[in-house]
Amino acid sequence: MTSAVEAALQATFPHQAREIRLAAGRLAFAYVARHCRIELGDEAVRPLRARLSAVLSLHRRCLEPTSRIKTRETTIISLGGLGKLKAEEVQREALLALVLELNGTVLLQSCAYLQITGLAAYHRCSTYALLSPHFAAISPPIVERMTSAPGLFLEVLQLTNQNQAKFLQATIAYTLPVIIASKNIKALNLMVSALGTTVPKLCLEQAPAILKNYLLLQPDQRDRNIATYLDTIKRASDHDVALRQLYRSYNGEILGHLTATLGDPERRKVAIEGLRHIEHTLKTQPPSSASNSSPADASRRPKALGSDLSAFLKDEILGILAWLNDDLMSVNGKKSPSFKAMVARSIGVFIDIVGQNISLVAPQIMATLSSTLQVPELRLATLQSWQTFMTTLKYEEAGGFIGQTAAALLSVWTQFTGQEKKVAKEILRYLVVDNAREMRDHIEEIPNLDCLANEMPEVCRKVRSSRESWTPEKQLSQILDRVTDENTSISLTSLRELHGFLADQQAFIQQAASGSVFAPIIGKLVAALLNTMRRSEEMQVEVRDLCLECLGKLGAVDPDRLDMASDDSPHKLLQNFEDREETIDFAVHLIRDILVSAFRASSDTKHQAALAYAIQELLAFCGFTPLLLKPTGRAIAVKVRQRWQELPASVVETVAPLLNSKYSITHGPPTEHPKPFYIHSTSYRDWIEIWANHLMQGAKGGDAQRIFGIFRVLLRHHDLDITQHILPHAVLHNLISGTDTQRQELREEFVSVLTDQVDPTTEYSSDRRLLCAQTVFALMDHLSAWLRLKRQERARQPTRQQRREAAAGNGVDEAHANVQSVLDSISQELMARASLQCRAYARSLLNFELRIRELREAGKEDRDLQTYYEQLHVIYADIDEPDGMEGISTRIISPSLEHQIREHETTGRWTSAQSCWEVQIQGDPGEAANHVGLVRCLRNLGHYDTMRTHVRGALSLNPQWEDMLAPFAIEGACILGDWDEARELLDRRPRDGDDSPQAATARVLLEMSSGEESTAFEPVLRSAFRQLGKPILAAGRNSYPQVYESILHLHILSEVGMIREASASGSKASMSKLQSRLQARLDATLPSFRIREPLLSVRRTAFSISRSADDRAVADAWISTCKIARKAKHTQTAYSAVLQARVSGAPFAFVQTAKLLASSDQPHAAIQELSNALQNLQPAFEASNASVIDLTAEDANSPAATFDRRAFANAHLLRARLCEETGRFANNDIIERYKKCTEIEKNSEKMHYYLGRFYDAKEVGNSLTMKAHVCRQFLKSAYAGTKYFYRTIPRVLTIWLDSGDDPWLLKMGAKGGTNKMDRQAEGYERMQAFEIINSNVNTARGKVAPYQWLAVLPQLVSRIPHKNDYVWAILRHIIAGVVKSYTPQAMWGIIAAFHSSDNLRRKRALDIVQLARTNDNARTIDSSQRLASELLNLCNHPAPKNSTAFDMQRDFPRLADLASCNLILPLQSSMTVNLPADNELRQDHLPFPVDLPRINGWDSQIEIMNSLQKPRKIVAYGSDGGRYAFLCKPKDDLRKDARLMEFDAMINKLLQASSDSRKRRLLVRTYGVVQLNEECGLIEWVPNTVGLRNILIKLYGARRIPLYDGTVRVNMDEARQAGRNSGKIFEDKVLCNYPPVFHEWFVSTFPEPAAWLKARHAFARTCAVMSMVGWVLGLGDRHGENILFDSMSGDTVHVDLNCLFEKGATFEIPETVPFRLTQNLVDAMGVCGYEGVFRRAAEITMGILRSNKDSLTSVLEAMVHDPLVEWGGGASQGGGGHHTTSRKAPQQAAASTSAGGGRLDPRVLAARQALDPVGRKLDGCHRPAGINPAAAAAAQMTGGPGSWSLPQSTPNLVDLLIREATSSSNLARVYVGWASWL
Repeated sequence: MTSAVEAALQATFPHQAREIRLAAGRLAFAYVARHCRIELGDEAVRPLRARLSAVLSLHRRCLEPTSRIKTRETTIISLGGLGKLKAEEVQREALLALVLELNGTVLLQSCAYLQITGLAAYHRCSTYALLSPHFAAISPPIVERMTSAPGLFLEVLQLTNQNQAKFLQATIAYTLPVIIASKNIKALNLMVSALGTTVPKLCLEQAPAILKNYLLLQPDQRDRNIATYLDTIKRASDHDVALRQLYRSYNGEILGHLTATLGDPERRKVAIEGLRHIEHTLKTQPPSSASNSSPADASRRPKALGSDLSAFLKDEILGILAWLNDDLMSVNGKKSPSFKAMVARSIGVFIDIVGQNISLVAPQIMATLSSTLQVPELRLATLQSWQTFMTTLKYEEAGGFIGQTAAALLSVWTQFTGQEKKVAKEILRYLVVDNAREMRDHIEEIPNLDCLANEMPEVCRKVRSSRESWTPEKQLSQILDRVTDENTSISLTSLRELHGFLADQQAFIQQAASGSVFAPIIGKLVAALLNTMRRSEEMQVEVRDLCLECLGKLGAVDPDRLDMASDDSPHKLLQNFEDREETIDFAVHLIRDILVSAFRASSDTKHQAALAYAIQELLAFCGFTPLLLKPTGRAIAVKVRQRWQELPASVVETVAPLLNSKYSITHGPPTEHPKPFYIHSTSYRDWIEIWANHLMQGAKGGDAQRIFGIFRVLLRHHDLDITQHILPHAVLHNLISGTDTQRQELREEFVSVLTDQVDPTTEYSSDRRLLCAQTVFALMDHLSAWLRLKRQERARQPTRQQRREAAAGNGVDEAHANVQSVLDSISQELMARASLQCRAYARSLLNFELRIRELREAGKEDRDLQTYYEQLHVIYADIDEPDGMEGISTRIISPSLEHQIREHETTGRWTSAQSCWEVQIQGDPGEAANHVGLVRCLRNLGHYDTMRTHVRGALSLNPQWEDMLAPFAIEGACILGDWDEARELLDRRPRDGDDSPQAATARVLLEMSSGEESTAFEPVLRSAFRQLGKPILAAGRNSYPQVYESILHLHILSEVGMIREASASGSKASMSKLQSRLQARLDATLPSFRIREPLLSVRRTAFSISRSADDRAVADAWISTCKIARKAKHTQTAYSAVLQARVSGAPFAFVQTAKLLASSDQPHAAIQELSNALQNLQPAFEASNASVIDLTAEDANSPAATFDRRAFANAHLLRARLCEETGRFANNDIIERYKKCTEIEKNSEKMHYYLGRFYDAKEVGNSLTMKAHVCRQFLKSAYAGTKYFYRTIPRVLTIWLDSGDDPWLLKMGAKGGTNKMDRQAEGYERMQAFEIINSNVNTARGKVAPYQWLAVLPQLVSRIPHKNDYVWAILRHIIAGVVKSYTPQAMWGIIAAFHSSDNLRRKRALDIVQLARTNDNARTIDSSQRLASELLNLCNHPAPKNSTAFDMQRDFPRLADLASCNLILPLQSSMTVNLPADNELRQDHLPFPVDLPRINGWDSQIEIMNSLQKPRKIVAYGSDGGRYAFLCKPKDDLRKDARLMEFDAMINKLLQASSDSRKRRLLVRTYGVVQLNEECGLIEWVPNTVGLRNILIKLYGARRIPLYDGTVRVNMDEARQAGRNSGKIFEDKVLCNYPPVFHEWFVSTFPEPAAWLKARHAFARTCAVMSMVGWVLGLGDRHGENILFDSMSGDTVHVDLNCLFEKGATFEIPETVPFRLTQNLVDAMGVCGYEGVFRRAAEITMGILRSNKDSLTSVLEAMVHDPLVEWGGGASQGGGGHHTTSRKAPQQAAASTSAGGGRLDPRVLAARQALDPVGRKLDGCHRPAGINPAAAAAAQMTGGPGSWSLPQSTPNLVDLLIREATSSSNLARVYVGWASWL
């Protein structure tokens, strides 16, 4: 067929008939066009070129002068047709032939001219633009004919509209080599004359172009041309030019060009010969003989001398690759697609030549291939090179790129042609199948390939099989690791995989995002999506879309239950470039963390070259040389090699080629700019770059000048990220090392930016001003953080002189003073107002507070500070901090209406806010903001109809308000289903503008209402995601709480899509499954009416639109609204919602009605409502019980089949609880009602718990018999779930273990049981009840999961020496089961019993361990026992006098031998059991993370602490690389500490379960406590903490105020004895001498304002929590050394917890305050003191403690039966906090504990008496602090002072305690050592 066409063309082109000749031309066009569409591969290039060559040759023959004019004319027309094709080779040949015809006859010349201009018009370009890409072929024959055919040259100049010089200059690289080779001296002289130069100069300037041309000729021709070239230069200049020197000068360019030509199969051989020639010339030609040796001589030498191109090119790889990249990006001139395809193909040939040396630039190769793969014309060539690259690398090297390769291929797989897919499949098969064993360690990096299962089944099976054992969590973790990869292809494909995972693994996501604390993987998921989106570029639309959609699929998970790791703080240079080692570390940081990632991500080759230069110079500065790449390098310093080895492998791979690179740069002269730069800049980028460049030029000192000089080059390329990173260091350096003038200039720059915020004097945009201000704030944070670190550094200085200077306030060096002076010189008022304007609220708050403190010190009263307080109120409202608002409100004397509105809205009191807005509108109806405020209230109350009415009315009078009010109208129209109005409103808004969230959501709902057949829904939904995701894109790192409402909008959009999808399926099962999923998503959101109601409103609307959804879905949404509205105390909204639910047919809406009635103090009406409704539902319930229902039958949707038994049981439960609360029903009636609940839902945890709780509370009838019922119900509850676990199992254990101690039961057990006579005995019923309890517990031994028993292990272990043998038999097996299942944790819990002084306890503990021993845990058990013995030895080892440390290996060799014991570290986090987050009981639940840190070594030094008992600080190295310190305490009973930590851990769980406490991060700081015996123990060291006393010593020392002197004691004694005047004396003589200073510690320790505010809130809240907990427990002795503060978080940490249960009241000078709340603690809480944050946290904590009384007292029961010697101790012998207590000998205590008979241990009685106040306090009772227990007992009997009050409400109780704690009279009466004035 092909030959026939060619024959026809040959016959018809010279035909006589013009029509036939023209037809032949058209046939030639069609023939050539068909072949140009063929896929090109290496094997197809030659045949294609041969076919095209035949056609083009025919055209050339027909244009020969011998051909007829007519034939030539039609041939020119045919060439004009061929020129329309995009094939470069065809276009080039056609244009060349046409241009040459411009020298023909007038007819032919005109015809050619017309064709060329016609082609320019066809391609829509100028004639110059048409011809210039082909100048390499066109220009040489034209210029050669300059002398012989000048007319042609002139015609071309006219055609291209160029003058002679311009044309010659543009084409000289192509023409000069030809002119010189042809020895056309005349033409050469003409060129030189036209260009105004000389022959030598022109030849040398164009040397690269000339040599590149000649080196691609055949060797003989090459050598002749090079010789001619060198001779031409010599003749013109009389100087020899060394060829070797020319090659060296232009090495990179020439080698790069030759390498690029390797991609052309026809020229590959000559390119290789050219490379060999260069290698030979450079290696063999001596400099002295350069002029005497010809190129021909070089080529005639044996090839063996230059055969190893790999070795020659190894050192040139980086330069060659840079040139190839420049060619691909058209940096070396515009390149055609075919040329770029040749370059892409050349990479593979180059790799083949270089071999495994290519690994030196593997990251760069991957970056190049990944980039070219995105260009369709380059894909095949890229894939072929990629295949060569992968097969050339070693397996371990290729493995590192397996994930990136697979991801890159997958990202464009659907765009591949057949041939491209073939190569891609071969690559994947090679990596995954052919070399599966070698790649097994990297296969997990491959993204999911299931989408290719049909095309590559074997590869997909291999990948799938490697992941069969993966849990969903591991699978998600692997995906997220790839999502955050810097490579865009990996990130994109992984995001696609994540999108599918979130859809397929809904059950796992729901489980992970449930409970009071979400699984860590959820935090990792959110962080990965936010960070990936933040770093994505604007063009990466799909990446952003997928991130937004994934966030929507995940949902708006509650930020208070989310654990997201924070970023590390930025690097600080403490020594200002004067410490060489620190500066090198800084340089390493810049390379590792900044430059390498920028280098990899850069697509601008000039920018990349600048980055390469910076890396190269920093590597040299660090002392890194190529010798580091060799296995042994003795010349390398140890420190240098260590730094190199610490670099990540990915960084080393990138920077290694730059160790010997030769990038260079030249700085021009500095440019002067007027100052301040901010005022005279043109943009934010311009300002920051000019300023940074100026500061870098001002650097002083060699190292600083060198580092900053390196970075100046990056400023030229406008690298904003790097500029922002280096600027803080430049500012700090100039402040420290600069002159006073430079410091003043910096200050003026700061002030000019801040002043422009408060009082704008420039015309800059608000965004630009905001960016500049944020930069200044970041700089000030950097300076403040540096000051803090310098102060810490100085505090660690050992010399006495430095300490004296620090105490005197002179301990600051010049650098510190320079920086501090500039910061102090900026007005706090200016900072506060500028920060507020920029919405930098924390900074504004800090500066306003500092200003208020200044004014207070100046004598200003609160009435003078009202303006400042209002500003603080606004700030707290803006940061959504209602506690702070309430605190500030206490300082507002006359709150304005705006103040009240802010407070109402922030606290969710929308009805009150509505009333305020209505008053505002009455006063100023023309203010739009008032109407917006009112409709916002109406919306948040769910009054959409009223909202629409108001909007209509407002817009009718003020249509100009539409932009502000229309979004509310749109939302109302959608919620109420008025689609016509919604459409009308939306049509009035521009579609290309930014939609409001309401409008974007409305567009989606409107499209959904168009029907399921609508094809526009998906695009509209995607557009809405993009619109509503913009605030997320603009936010910074770790900004999830700030963008939570935007995430909520994505959540809503995602649910609309889910509802539409389920509706389209038409399946009831799909809708039911959807309902379950939607409920789980709702439960995972922030439990706030403001958050959840918009979500539920859209749900209702979407379900109403959905055709397959029934009314039940809408009703359920109304029920949810009612619940959240009722909890938020929006009674009217809740009532409206329940009415709507009834209308929608919700069968259990009456439950919500009853709850509303009960909450409004109408319990009897609620009971009646429930009774009537339940009676009506009874037939349906009975029908559901009648028989098994076939869900596939037609009646599957009948009432009986769909009856909700759980809701029915919950309704019965509510009625029973209301009956109990009214107190008007008989106990038996209430019991029957509770039993009814358990009958309906036999496996419900809740039902059994409440029945058991009632039994326990009322104790009807025989006490032990009722307790048997309690145990049975509580155990049934524990079998069903874990929600009430801490209220059931601990109580069951208490009942069981206490009943076993019954004297009569012990007596009967000793007699061997009961006989017939005993059956009539009075205690028979007790025996029977006990046997039931025992039997139930024995049954529970197998049903309750081991991790549940582990959670109550301390309670179990405390009862090991139980007197009842029947109890002991069961107890023994329970504890043994725990030890067997969780040996590492359980052994730490039981370890003290092994060394107990109680023989029975010790014996039984060993028996338990023996029973639990298995082959699997024997080593752990033995290691634990040995370690405990050695730690005891450490505790008891005598400390030599004046010794400060032990040596581990010398003094404790056996302990040192246990360094590799691999036991878990006894950290609190490792010992606390985590129950299932969803409260479902699962035997396979993992109560601990799988990677707990284990002991992996010891520090060689054991520090001896400087205190009375000489505790020892031992440091263990963890398996995770961390250092963990513990305190080994001798002669100190830690059992109280251990029990209290368990108690606090319980409290933390309860706090975390409450949304109010969770969002405030309320907690008790706990630490691990391990008892080793009765007198020794191990305490987890709390790092980063400092004691209150130490803080105050430094702060008061700076003011030269001693913490204590003789007058203090005198004055305190006087105040204590002054009776009613004690408070006044205390204030006038003691307190006045100590102004509060503690707030200064927070300002200096947390210099960054956001960190300061967070730390201060953490301090106030943890202080409040521990104050309430401490009061409940009677915790005393809270002097300044027992209260610590975390310098990283601000948390309050209490230590030394021995003084419990009102023991402080027994001191010689009793403690008269309930907890420590002295003036410095109050001062540090802010300008409103304990009001607000502290008070609210205290109220929430106290409320939670009181509502969980049973659980908490159950935990304390362990103390009763693990008796402490203090229980039976005598009165205090000492005064104040330093007291002594009489102790029994351990042997006596043991004997007393294990004594038989009916006599109770007196210590147990003492313990119960000590615990009694705890129960009373949890009931809300109060008695004054400091009342001796004996006196209190007497007062209680007489009702006198000191007796317990009646139960108080929680707010009243907290207020009473705060007033008591801050009372000057009470503080005056405490022991002087307590330091109540501090």
